[in-house]
Parts: sequence; structure tokens; C-alpha cells
Amino acid sequence: MNPKIFSHIFVVMEDPEKGEEGLVSVAQRRAGNSHDGDVTVMSDALGVTHDLVEHVNGLSQIGTVHDELEALGAIWVTRGVHADLRRDGIGRTQSPENYLSSDVSRMYRYWLDEYFEFEDQPESDHDESFEEVLRLARTDILYYIEDGGDEADTESIDEYLAHCLNGMRLGAAKQEERFPDQFDANNFFWEVVEEITGIFQCDYYSQGIEYVIESDGERVSWYNKTLQDEYEYYDEEE
Repeated sequence: MNPKIFSHIFVVMEDPEKGEEGLVSVAQRRAGNSHDGDVTVMSDALGVTHDLVEHVNGLSQIGTVHDELEALGAIWVTRGVHADLRRDGIGRTQSPENYLSSDVSRMYRYWLDEYFEFEDQPESDHDESFEEVLRLARTDILYYIEDGGDEADTESIDEYLAHCLNGMRLGAAKQEERFPDQFDANNFFWEVVEEITGIFQCDYYSQGIEYVIESDGERVSWYNKTLQDEYEYYDEEE
């Protein structure tokens, strides 16, 4: 299946924590996967494109730690190997490994609740980078636990990080199968970002509005589904 061909509906929602509006995949919202009961609201084109291009198991799987770890492997294949994680200047302030390690450390507490195991995966060409990501994450996890006055369970942490390595390997392998040419994956990612940035700048951007984001393999586009449905309704009435 060509990963460049898709059509997905996103809806504008308010992030319950930040209070800002963003887009959520309708497929993810229906599936109801989340770490803490709330779906992830993406407030910019980078986040939405990450969902579309780097979540290798589909939008309906977004929200589980299992899927997020695979997505980190896909991020590495798509953007990390090119040191091209962001193009707004923020990404240049830290290494790609450091950038990804923060997600790994953040998800440890969710893994404790959502415990799962990854089967052992074959060694990857990216293992050196993945191991650096996990080394940095381990340091962060220990710091936050001990800074909070608790005693770190190093056995549990190491088990989690071992599963992270296998999850990232699996996600990277899936993304490399989807995009055999890593430059093609990177170029397509930023093409999507550039095209859908307009959603966040348009006049009709408020809670409940639905947008369709689609690609025919050659061109990425989007339109306001709510507005189009209203036009079609009144056309039928006339």
C-alpha cells in the first residue's frame, strides 16, 4: 500500500491541558486510545504530519505507548537520520537523540500502567543512535524519580528501555518498508507540513470544524468538510 495515498478526517478540538485549539484525527478519537483519558490534540502542522506519516500502524492506533515507541523509530528514519526534526529553529538547539529521548523518558510512567512486551527484533542499522536515545532517557528517568524523593526501580527501568529498543527497531523497519528511500520519506513529510499549515491560518478554524487531509500520491491537499457539507445540504434543499 502506498503510504503517500490517504484521505483522513480531522476535527478541531481544545487541548484540555493547554487550553489551545488543535486537530485530532477522527479515527483516533473513535478508537479512544490515550495515556490519560484525553486524546492528543495537535496544535501545528508538524504534529499532524507526524500522525499522518510516522505513525506506522495507522491513526486509530495512536495513543498507546506501544504505538508511540514504534513511531519514534519511524521518526528516526524520516527525520532523525537527516538531523531534520524541525525547521523552526527549535530543533537545532539539541541533538536528534536528545530530542527523542524526552519522549522515551516521559512515557515510562505510562508504561508502568500499560505494561506490555515487544518481541525481540533484529539488530538495526540505527542501533547506535537508538542506544544513545535510551542512555539519555535513562538518565532523565532516574533524575525525575530521585528528584521527587522516590527510590528508582532500576530493574523496571532497564526492562522498559529494552522494550523501547525493540519498539523503535520495529517502527524503523516498518517505515523503511513503507519508504525504501529515506530522502523520499523526508521530502514527503515536509511537503505535507507545508501544505496543511494553511489549515491553522484559515478563517474557519474553530471547535467542531472538520477538515479532510488527503494525498493522491502526487499532491497533498485539504478542505473544510463542515463547510462543504453545509453547501451540499443547501444545494439539495434548493
